[in-house]
Amino acid sequence: MIRYRGENLPVGCRIAVVANDALGNFVVVTPLMQMLRVKFRPSALHFYSGRKTQEIWSQSTFIDSGFVVDPENVSTTIEGSFEDYDLIFNMESADWAKRLTCLLASERSAICGPCFENDGDKQLPFDTSQEGLLASDPNWLDPNLQLRYPFLESHYIGEIFCRIAHLSGRVPKPEVISHAPNIEVPDVLISTSASLEEKLWPVEGWLTLTQWLRDRGYSVGVIGARPEDQKRFWFGAASEDAILMNGLAVDLRGKLTLPQVAGALAVAKLCVSLDNGVLHVATSVGTPSVGLYRFGFDRLWAQPAADLAPLAANKGTTVSSIETWRVLDAVERSVD
Repeated sequence: MIRYRGENLPVGCRIAVVANDALGNFVVVTPLMQMLRVKFRPSALHFYSGRKTQEIWSQSTFIDSGFVVDPENVSTTIEGSFEDYDLIFNMESADWAKRLTCLLASERSAICGPCFENDGDKQLPFDTSQEGLLASDPNWLDPNLQLRYPFLESHYIGEIFCRIAHLSGRVPKPEVISHAPNIEVPDVLISTSASLEEKLWPVEGWLTLTQWLRDRGYSVGVIGARPEDQKRFWFGAASEDAILMNGLAVDLRGKLTLPQVAGALAVAKLCVSLDNGVLHVATSVGTPSVGLYRFGFDRLWAQPAADLAPLAANKGTTVSSIETWRVLDAVERSVD
């Protein structure tokens, strides 16, 4: 295997993309896959991720074939998969992703992103180009990132992935498949769950927000995974339960496929969400949105979209410190 340095690829090249099994992670790599399609016109673009997001990535127009990864035993993933790749992009720093990238590579495969060398625990060195330095930079949250890497037009992680891949030009907005939902969509869709506890906003804030919306005549829906899955993979069930027990919203958890989630968000008047996959999908389909972020993470994860109002916690605090009045003010401006 060799490091990719922006070389041209042969006609009919084969490309693999490795990504974490999270909805937001899939959304932010869709600009990369769009640009790869346009530049190289590959005969095959394969996607390696997980089962939780399979129902949306398996229908993507950018992906020819997809493979479910078992992080506990990545060697089983390549059984029956296509291994003769010209180019492999891994956008994840986890050991399973670096090991999978190594296993997928042949001697001639060009590698972009973290990778183990020779199926061991030694890292494949990054190249010394500006793109390689960005790929290996441990501080993408640095507010001066664009000053250090002037070829970046934004701080958005979706663009960072594209530039690491030596792709130049306009970065397209994320794009996800969307299906019409089989329900009546409330005016406002909220998502209170997240992958980390420090991403959570207090129950009291959600209760105040939903009551405020109801008092002004807006219908509200809680969107997310089935309750049993939510408790297995995410935090935030207490807020969901409190909102629903108080009759402040309808329960849409687990009632929609991921493409239907995109379709429901596309027709909603507003989305209010923590920094999670729902928020990424909402901004991708053009829904006016208010997003709650940890300090500095709004720079990296907030899509550069005019209809997104990102609210970040103060330095040294968690999302729980974001004042309710700030959220209400952003919501009022977003629904006007």
